[in-house]
Amino acid sequence: MHGDTRPSFIPQIAKADSMNFDYLYTFTQSNLLEVPIYFLIYRRFLTFRQTLLIVTLANSCTHPFVFFGFMGSGWSYLTSVIIAEMFAVGGETGLHSFASKLSWQRPFFAALVANLFSWQVAPALTYLFFL
Repeated sequence: MHGDTRPSFIPQIAKADSMNFDYLYTFTQSNLLEVPIYFLIYRRFLTFRQTLLIVTLANSCTHPFVFFGFMGSGWSYLTSVIIAEMFAVGGETGLHSFASKLSWQRPFFAALVANLFSWQVAPALTYLFFL
């Protein structure tokens, strides 16, 4: 992308030549970072297996929009991330609330915490392990 304003340690995930690995890596990393956060918040209401299933299914629904849509939009990195994270929190709140039968407040809090954690930690892990 010409004029890309992403920090140099953020992989250029919106390029077609390495899209498959980048998407698989990003999806897996997001799930691995978010599942423990969700489980800590849901543990009195859902088993670990239920939490893992709900998080993975919700991420399977929201993640393609985040990765291919918002992050590949050509907007600045910060704009893309802010809009993508707002979408992810909203989408995951609705999907978790529906799948778990919990009132929307707990899934909203869980989605907010899990996505903020993932947003902050994922680039550091990518930098440490791949660059």
